[in-house]
Amino acid sequence: GFIKLLLHSSKKTYRMLAVRMMGRISLFSSLSHSQMLPTTFTPLILFTFKFQFTDTQLRFAGHNKWSKIARKKMAADIQRSTIISRHVTRIRKHVARHGNSEQHPELTALMDRGRELQIPKATLERALTLSLAKSFKEQRLVLKGASGYLVLVTLYGAPASINQSRAELKKITRKFNLTFLQAGSDVSFFLEKGVIDVVIPESTDVDLEELAIEIGAEDCSVQNDEDNNGEFWQFKTDLQSYQLASQHIRDKEFKIIEQKTEFFPRTHSELTADQFQEATQVVERLNTIEDATGIYDNISCKELDM
Repeated sequence: GFIKLLLHSSKKTYRMLAVRMMGRISLFSSLSHSQMLPTTFTPLILFTFKFQFTDTQLRFAGHNKWSKIARKKMAADIQRSTIISRHVTRIRKHVARHGNSEQHPELTALMDRGRELQIPKATLERALTLSLAKSFKEQRLVLKGASGYLVLVTLYGAPASINQSRAELKKITRKFNLTFLQAGSDVSFFLEKGVIDVVIPESTDVDLEELAIEIGAEDCSVQNDEDNNGEFWQFKTDLQSYQLASQHIRDKEFKIIEQKTEFFPRTHSELTADQFQEATQVVERLNTIEDATGIYDNISCKELDM
């Protein structure tokens, strides 16, 4: 009667369960008739089987694949959102400094890079207009860790947003025992340079070091794109030669991926492996601040290089 009730159920799950139960019962019956199982135990086994698969005890094995996909998708979305936010902030920062001039080479490179990152056109245009409409400002703060390392944080945004980021920054300093250095410390401990990323040309006749000397770059190297777009050339110049070097590269019809200014430490702080791990956690936490356009440090660890 119990199996018959399940067979006539409107739920497919219960009907499938009834079929499985009928198969088990036929198995027990065959065992009982073949004297492999005493007849006196058959009702007990059937009762146990019936109790195991009632409504309250019903369990089905399986794997929730969507939860794994959702976690991976969420991580990818957060990473993409961070990349877009940082790039839009760079556009706002440039417009606030140099104005909304489409002929400016740095702004052109930023807009082209935004299209390559598949940032919506409306987002890029809004970044241009919003920078002129609001009074954005930039702040540079230098933090000193307990083990002596330094971290430069550059904040850029509206005054209200900057104040909120500074409040978040104070929470991080209290948690990791960091101290603020006096204003102007960024110039004492870090040097601002121009950085130009260039697509490697298909022609093998071009030599990287010769090109660096020709455009007046201080340093050159081959880097790997974080967005998995392959390798590219990177040139570093002083601020006086920055714009002139980028113009030389354009005159030679090389494609510039991105050009920006970054800060490099004048000296490095040597840390142990444990101190390096703690400092890395600090840098990762600082990167979560929304208005942070750059995080620069002077951390070095020879123990990990061995």
